[in-house]
Amino acid sequence: QFELLSGTTNEKIQGKNDYEVFPKTIADLFRDQDEEVLKRKEMVGFEETVSLPAGDLSFITSKFPVFDKDGNIEAVGGICTDITALQKTKQSLSESENKMKNLFDSCQSGIISYRLENDGRLVFTDSNRAANEILGLDCAQFIGKTIEEAFPPLAKTELPDRYRQACLHGTPWQTEQLNY
Repeated sequence: QFELLSGTTNEKIQGKNDYEVFPKTIADLFRDQDEEVLKRKEMVGFEETVSLPAGDLSFITSKFPVFDKDGNIEAVGGICTDITALQKTKQSLSESENKMKNLFDSCQSGIISYRLENDGRLVFTDSNRAANEILGLDCAQFIGKTIEEAFPPLAKTELPDRYRQACLHGTPWQTEQLNY
Protein backbone atom coordinates (compact mmCIF):
# COMPACT_ATOMS: atom_id res chain seq x y z
CA GLN A 1 0.00 0.00 0.00
CA PHE A 2 2.87 2.37 0.81
CA GLU A 3 4.35 1.78 -2.62
CA LEU A 4 1.05 2.66 -4.33
CA LEU A 5 0.60 5.85 -2.30
CA SER A 6 4.18 7.09 -2.42
CA GLY A 7 4.93 6.17 -6.02
CA THR A 8 8.13 4.36 -5.07
CA THR A 9 9.19 0.89 -4.00
CA ASN A 10 10.29 -0.39 -0.63
CA GLU A 11 13.66 -1.34 -2.14
CA LYS A 12 14.27 2.26 -3.22
CA ILE A 13 13.59 3.75 0.22
CA GLN A 14 15.26 1.26 2.53
CA GLY A 15 18.05 2.94 4.47
CA LYS A 16 16.88 6.45 3.55
CA ASN A 17 15.46 9.14 5.79
CA ASP A 18 12.23 11.11 5.28
CA TYR A 19 14.04 13.92 3.46
CA GLU A 20 15.47 11.51 0.90
CA VAL A 21 12.04 10.06 0.13
CA PHE A 22 9.53 12.90 0.46
CA PRO A 23 9.38 16.60 -0.41
CA LYS A 24 10.66 18.84 2.41
CA THR A 25 7.21 19.93 3.61
CA ILE A 26 6.06 16.34 4.08
CA ALA A 27 9.37 15.26 5.58
CA ASP A 28 9.18 18.19 8.03
CA LEU A 29 5.67 17.12 9.03
CA PHE A 30 6.77 13.51 9.62
CA ARG A 31 9.85 14.65 11.52
CA ASP A 32 7.75 16.94 13.77
CA GLN A 33 5.45 14.03 14.53
CA ASP A 34 8.42 11.80 15.38
CA GLU A 35 9.81 14.46 17.71
CA GLU A 36 6.45 14.69 19.49
CA VAL A 37 6.52 10.92 20.09
CA LEU A 38 10.11 11.11 21.35
CA LYS A 39 9.20 13.99 23.68
CA ARG A 40 6.07 12.34 25.10
CA LYS A 41 7.51 8.79 25.11
CA GLU A 42 4.12 7.37 24.22
CA MET A 43 1.87 6.69 21.24
CA VAL A 44 0.50 9.83 19.60
CA GLY A 45 -2.27 10.11 17.01
CA PHE A 46 -2.26 12.54 14.10
CA GLU A 47 -4.61 13.40 11.29
CA GLU A 48 -3.13 15.00 8.20
CA THR A 49 -3.59 15.56 4.50
CA VAL A 50 -0.49 15.25 2.36
CA SER A 51 0.22 15.60 -1.35
CA LEU A 52 1.68 12.36 -2.67
CA PRO A 53 2.10 11.05 -6.21
CA ALA A 54 -1.27 9.32 -5.76
CA GLY A 55 -2.86 12.73 -5.02
CA ASP A 56 -3.89 14.69 -1.93
CA LEU A 57 -4.59 12.00 0.63
CA SER A 58 -5.85 12.16 4.22
CA PHE A 59 -4.52 9.87 6.91
CA ILE A 60 -4.99 9.00 10.52
CA THR A 61 -1.56 8.08 11.79
CA SER A 62 -0.56 6.46 15.05
CA LYS A 63 3.13 6.84 15.87
CA PHE A 64 4.73 5.12 18.81
CA PRO A 65 8.12 4.74 20.46
CA VAL A 66 9.98 1.46 20.02
CA PHE A 67 12.00 0.63 23.14
CA ASP A 68 15.14 -1.47 23.41
CA LYS A 69 15.63 -4.07 26.15
CA ASP A 70 16.96 -1.38 28.51
CA GLY A 71 13.88 0.82 28.11
CA ASN A 72 15.51 3.39 25.82
CA ILE A 73 13.76 4.57 22.66
CA GLU A 74 15.57 3.17 19.66
CA ALA A 75 13.06 4.04 16.95
CA VAL A 76 9.67 5.51 16.15
CA GLY A 77 7.13 3.27 14.47
CA GLY A 78 3.98 4.32 12.73
CA ILE A 79 0.78 3.00 11.21
CA CYS A 80 -1.19 5.09 8.71
CA THR A 81 -4.78 4.55 7.69
CA ASP A 82 -5.94 6.21 4.48
CA ILE A 83 -9.17 8.08 5.27
CA THR A 84 -9.38 10.04 2.01
CA ALA A 85 -12.63 8.42 0.90
CA LEU A 86 -14.14 8.98 4.34
CA GLN A 87 -13.12 12.66 4.28
CA LYS A 88 -14.64 13.11 0.81
CA THR A 89 -17.84 11.41 1.97
CA LYS A 90 -17.98 13.67 5.05
CA GLN A 91 -17.49 16.74 2.83
CA SER A 92 -20.26 15.62 0.44
CA LEU A 93 -22.56 14.89 3.37
CA SER A 94 -21.85 18.31 4.87
CA GLU A 95 -22.62 20.02 1.56
CA SER A 96 -25.83 18.01 1.21
CA GLU A 97 -26.87 18.86 4.77
CA ASN A 98 -26.26 22.56 4.09
CA LYS A 99 -28.44 22.41 0.97
CA MET A 100 -31.22 20.66 2.87
CA LYS A 101 -30.97 23.15 5.75
CA ASN A 102 -31.25 26.05 3.27
CA LEU A 103 -34.34 24.46 1.69
CA PHE A 104 -35.77 23.75 5.15
CA ASP A 105 -35.23 27.34 6.29
CA SER A 106 -36.53 28.95 3.10
CA CYS A 107 -39.79 26.98 3.02
CA GLN A 108 -42.83 29.17 3.68
CA SER A 109 -44.65 26.36 5.50
CA GLY A 110 -43.87 25.82 9.16
CA ILE A 111 -41.76 22.71 9.71
CA ILE A 112 -40.88 21.12 13.02
CA SER A 113 -38.60 18.10 13.09
CA TYR A 114 -38.54 15.28 15.64
CA ARG A 115 -36.33 12.23 16.08
CA LEU A 116 -37.96 8.96 17.17
CA GLU A 117 -35.90 7.34 19.93
CA ASN A 118 -35.77 3.56 20.49
CA ASP A 119 -37.97 3.96 23.57
CA GLY A 120 -40.72 5.65 21.49
CA ARG A 121 -40.05 9.22 22.59
CA LEU A 122 -40.32 11.90 19.91
CA VAL A 123 -37.49 14.35 20.56
CA PHE A 124 -37.60 17.86 19.11
CA THR A 125 -34.58 18.44 16.83
CA ASP A 126 -35.26 21.51 14.70
CA SER A 127 -37.72 24.01 13.30
CA ASN A 128 -37.63 26.44 10.42
CA ARG A 129 -38.15 30.19 10.49
CA ALA A 130 -41.72 29.87 9.26
CA ALA A 131 -42.63 27.63 12.21
CA ASN A 132 -41.14 30.17 14.60
CA GLU A 133 -43.16 32.95 12.97
CA ILE A 134 -46.41 30.95 12.93
CA LEU A 135 -46.04 29.97 16.59
CA GLY A 136 -44.70 33.39 17.60
CA LEU A 137 -41.72 32.00 19.49
CA ASP A 138 -38.18 30.70 19.08
CA CYS A 139 -38.55 26.92 18.92
CA ALA A 140 -34.81 26.43 19.54
CA GLN A 141 -35.71 26.36 23.25
CA PHE A 142 -37.37 22.97 22.67
CA ILE A 143 -34.38 21.18 21.14
CA GLY A 144 -33.77 17.95 23.04
CA LYS A 145 -37.22 17.93 24.68
CA THR A 146 -39.93 15.43 23.89
CA ILE A 147 -42.97 16.54 21.94
CA GLU A 148 -44.99 16.34 25.17
CA GLU A 149 -42.47 18.50 27.04
CA ALA A 150 -42.25 21.05 24.24
CA PHE A 151 -46.00 21.23 23.58
CA PRO A 152 -47.87 19.66 26.54
CA PRO A 153 -51.37 20.09 25.06
CA LEU A 154 -50.35 17.92 22.08
CA ALA A 155 -50.02 14.91 24.41
CA LYS A 156 -53.84 14.70 24.53
CA THR A 157 -54.15 14.61 20.73
CA GLU A 158 -53.54 11.92 18.13
CA LEU A 159 -50.50 13.79 16.78
CA PRO A 160 -47.69 12.07 18.78
CA ASP A 161 -48.95 8.60 17.86
CA ARG A 162 -49.42 9.61 14.22
CA TYR A 163 -45.84 10.91 14.11
CA ARG A 164 -44.56 7.67 15.65
CA GLN A 165 -46.43 5.63 13.04
CA ALA A 166 -45.04 7.83 10.27
CA CYS A 167 -41.49 7.29 11.60
CA LEU A 168 -41.84 3.56 12.17
CA HIS A 169 -43.89 2.53 9.15
CA GLY A 170 -43.91 5.50 6.76
CA THR A 171 -47.63 5.84 7.40
CA PRO A 172 -48.73 9.12 5.83
CA TRP A 173 -50.99 11.46 7.76
CA GLN A 174 -52.26 14.95 7.28
CA THR A 175 -54.86 17.13 8.82
CA GLU A 176 -56.23 20.54 7.97
CA GLN A 177 -56.39 21.62 11.57
CA LEU A 178 -55.51 20.23 14.97
CA ASN A 179 -57.19 21.76 17.99
CA TYR A 180 -55.33 21.65 21.29
